[in-house]
Amino acid sequence: MTASNENEVSDIAIDLLEKRLIACANVIHPRRSIYFGRKNRGQETLLLMKAERTLFNKRGPRTSEIHGYEAPEVLAIDISAGKHPHPEWWDEEDQKLAIFQRLRRT
Repeated sequence: MTASNENEVSDIAIDLLEKRLIACANVIHPRRSIYFGRKNRGQETLLLMKAERTLFNKRGPRTSEIHGYEAPEVLAIDISAGKHPHPEWWDEEDQKLAIFQRLRRT
């Protein structure tokens, strides 16, 4: 997901972390966007969010509520292969997120 500046991205990341909708966030600033068929280019900040696939549909509505763009673009990327440097930490966070979401439903 992109946003207009680093502060907005950080606020979104903190909000989603506090609500346990993501396990981790990476802020990449600056990031240049170049659009097909347009001469204009924009500088934005990129937010990578890591979480269970099952939480994707819950993040979208919350992101739309707090994002400055009228229609923020939020994408899911499936990882089919790769090396994860923190497998135990990732599994623990995924379990915590799943438990937290189940508790919120009850």
